[in-house]
Amino acid sequence: MAKVHPRLKQAEKAAEGALGAEGKETIVAELKGIDLTPENPSVQLDSNFVIVTVAEDTEVTVRLRRSGLTGTEVAKLVIKPGASAIVSAGVQAEDEPGELCNGTYVLTLQSTAKKLSKFREATIQAAY
Repeated sequence: MAKVHPRLKQAEKAAEGALGAEGKETIVAELKGIDLTPENPSVQLDSNFVIVTVAEDTEVTVRLRRSGLTGTEVAKLVIKPGASAIVSAGVQAEDEPGELCNGTYVLTLQSTAKKLSKFREATIQAAY
């Protein structure tokens, strides 16, 4: 039988912004207020984003993290755009941290370019 997730939560869409230059990981969306119990210890995460890369971007790393920028990596995706491009993609994951009170998940992007790439929108949603 499929697990039923009675609660859904979605972060507000982040406005357009710049990614950190020279490999700096940047939070582009944040979802707060996730409560998990021993009876329901897991959360399904789904994120979406649109980025505009610059010609120097050889790689953009996308991560879902628990707690914040230095928190546990829950999912990772590496995109190799090859040249200036508009990339629309998403990352999905299941996290099972056990009991969690007012937990936070973040979506981060990290570019290899020295010039700033930009993100146009980003969001995270959770079912738990």
